[in-house]
Amino acid sequence: MRFELFISGRYLKSKPKQAFIALITILATVGVAIGVMALIVVIAVMEGFEADLKARILSIEPHVVVSAKAGDLTDQDQLVRKIDRTEGVLASWPVYKTEVMIQSDSRTAGTTLKGIVAKTAGKVLRIAGLKTLLVPQDQLKSSLPPLVLGRALANRLGVRPGDTVQIIAPKGIITPAGFLPVIKRFMITAVFETGVWLYDGSLAFGRLEDVQHLMRSLHRATAIEVMTRDVFDAQKTGLRIGRRLGPGFKQLSWMERNRNLFSAMQLEKTTMFVVLALTILVATVNIFSGLMILVNEKAKDIAVLKAMGATSGHIRNIFLMMGLAVGVAGTLAGMAGGLGLCYLQQKYQLIRLPSDVFYISAFPVNVRGADVVAVTGAALLICLLAAVYPAQRATVSDPVEAIRNG
Repeated sequence: MRFELFISGRYLKSKPKQAFIALITILATVGVAIGVMALIVVIAVMEGFEADLKARILSIEPHVVVSAKAGDLTDQDQLVRKIDRTEGVLASWPVYKTEVMIQSDSRTAGTTLKGIVAKTAGKVLRIAGLKTLLVPQDQLKSSLPPLVLGRALANRLGVRPGDTVQIIAPKGIITPAGFLPVIKRFMITAVFETGVWLYDGSLAFGRLEDVQHLMRSLHRATAIEVMTRDVFDAQKTGLRIGRRLGPGFKQLSWMERNRNLFSAMQLEKTTMFVVLALTILVATVNIFSGLMILVNEKAKDIAVLKAMGATSGHIRNIFLMMGLAVGVAGTLAGMAGGLGLCYLQQKYQLIRLPSDVFYISAFPVNVRGADVVAVTGAALLICLLAAVYPAQRATVSDPVEAIRNG
């Protein structure tokens, strides 16, 4: 065992002449532990929210959207065949997306209407109720075309499955009496809920041929939606699709379409990390103060060690190890506490959320090894830096003067 480690251990175990030093050391350890625990828990909860939100987005959004740089797509069937042959593509289908007004018996609301190929999209997208669009028209209870609404939108309109609504399209007919909008009746066959207001409150699904007929745009599509085999490889798959289709088309992955949302969440995580790291920094002030007092108290011991041949580097290492030991103790305690709280929340859902406000019932938790390593590494680095000046201060004392005054 190196003698610096031996002496630093003796100093930590020995009772100082001033009880205040022991109190400062305890407070420093507890402060570091609380800071590390708070960091791990908060980052795990934010990661949990982000993972849950991504799962909800990917349950309703395609991984890649391919569209023309100008106008609608007129040869969508040929494009779908080309896209399906691209490496990494699981399925693709044309869509017609437009803004319409939906009118029930008593209310009216604006919404985004998306016509999809039910045979393909209904089997791939994980949306409750979307498979009702797969039912052939002659097997439906009504002769009206089917429609699937978000739950919040259905509540605004005051409708439920089995009710009928009117859709007013922006395209119309010019008559001698003026402009007449196109109005078509649909029957609501299902209601879906993702927990994300952007979809639940403003999105409706219909069959592609019904929406095309409504918009007077037969054999046209606004885009082609693509599902990839690996969701995190969607951007590369989109580039491969672009190379296969050639110029005149643009493709956006789900990460690019939601870049602002994910950037905001990343900024929040970074901000919380910095704020809570300041808590650890405040705790390390106690490490700094305790070591400075200990350096003054052990001046005679330092002088004796130097007289016996210890170098300034040896003295510096002794006090650096003491500061690091306090940091390690606090960090390990905080890490154990943080991981323990995350485990309890994940298994027993101790902290619950009001269901009428949030789309989830309890705080989601997602502990990542990289986050734990980053937190513990930052805490140990801060503790080590807090011990640098006291350790350097211990090396500048004059051994002769210290022994004479001791």
